[in-house]
Amino acid sequence: MNEKELFDFVKNEVNKAIKDEVCEVISQTDKVIHVFDDDCEKEFHLYNPRSMNASWLKKKIILTDSAKKCSFVPNINVLANWLIANFDKKYYLNLNHIIFIYDDETDFDELYEKEEFAEMLDGHNFPSENQLGIYWNEYDTVVISIGNILRECEKLESVADSYSINKEMNIGVFVTILHELAHMGYSNPYVPDFDDSEFYSEDDEEECVENIARTAYEKNPAYILVA
Repeated sequence: MNEKELFDFVKNEVNKAIKDEVCEVISQTDKVIHVFDDDCEKEFHLYNPRSMNASWLKKKIILTDSAKKCSFVPNINVLANWLIANFDKKYYLNLNHIIFIYDDETDFDELYEKEEFAEMLDGHNFPSENQLGIYWNEYDTVVISIGNILRECEKLESVADSYSINKEMNIGVFVTILHELAHMGYSNPYVPDFDDSEFYSEDDEEECVENIARTAYEKNPAYILVA
């Protein structure tokens, strides 16, 4: 499905939802349709794929101060360009933010000083100790914990005979981003269903989005961390 076909599909789904009285259009331009969905009890900003370019995406990526200072900080330019070129936009058509954190305590304080993120944090947590990332459905925001990914990689490094922590951190951060964005697409009622996908699992969303993430990375591997 090309970009025009995808946005035509979205507009058609919005019109059907309006007729079913489960959707109200708040505003609409040629670049984005802003709706409130009664079934999901949330707002969606549904972007025209043609307006979703690397510059658009970079503005949505947030690096906390601690993430900027860590040893495995993502290269925002490389990441944004890779996603636009290689990852189906239906997965992040309604993206609000991708937030990279490293130190939970300092990052919470930093983000809470900003009104937009304070509202999010009042009702949502950072990834728990055993989570690498999390999708805040209500706000269409993905949070990636570089600190948690590093701890998992260090555990593997301690028991492996041959191991490159740089390589594994790249894979860990990369696949976690794709995994959480796939959750976003899976939860969006205005994009094509996943049930005709080779990755679809009726009973296991986690299996589905992990397969999407792993396959996308393996098809077009790249190094997205600052060298």
